[in-house]
Amino acid sequence: MIVKLTGDDLSFEQLYEVSLNGTEASLAAEARARMIASRAVIEKIVAAETTAYGVNTGFGDLAEVRISSDQIRTLQINLVRSHACGVGASLTEPETRAIILLRANALAKGLSGVRPVLVETLFAMLNRRVHPVIPSQGSVGASGSKPRSEAASRPRSACIVKSISDNSRRWGTRGFLAAIDW
Repeated sequence: MIVKLTGDDLSFEQLYEVSLNGTEASLAAEARARMIASRAVIEKIVAAETTAYGVNTGFGDLAEVRISSDQIRTLQINLVRSHACGVGASLTEPETRAIILLRANALAKGLSGVRPVLVETLFAMLNRRVHPVIPSQGSVGASGSKPRSEAASRPRSACIVKSISDNSRRWGTRGFLAAIDW
């Protein structure tokens, strides 16, 4: 059995199967199409140099600060880095798997402008049982879940991953990408 995520109908049973039983997951075709369309909107905004919050502006108090085109990638990488901060004991493998699947499901809705490759990377992690080490306590943002969801998404970004685990080994980013055949 493979759980096909559409972004619209993830059931508790599917979450249980992937998180606790290791059932594989993949992206449904309709979710991929929505994600591609959403990404096209972002690319159009960037190409037209239209101001869009969080795409080419700062965040929060810096929302009025325009980010130059050559700094947009750095802005996005730094956003992930800042929200991936956390401390405390690492989450368990089932907890980590649940967070990864829930993040993939939210992104599969096609509302965020991320490329399908991000969700495919999350699925590769789940399907090969290679997981980020996610701290149990977060410190950034209005939501306590933000550091954990960002840490789950962090490995595919250009930032340095301190540790990835398959419960027997830990790697940096290069080792992680090799482990998921990327």
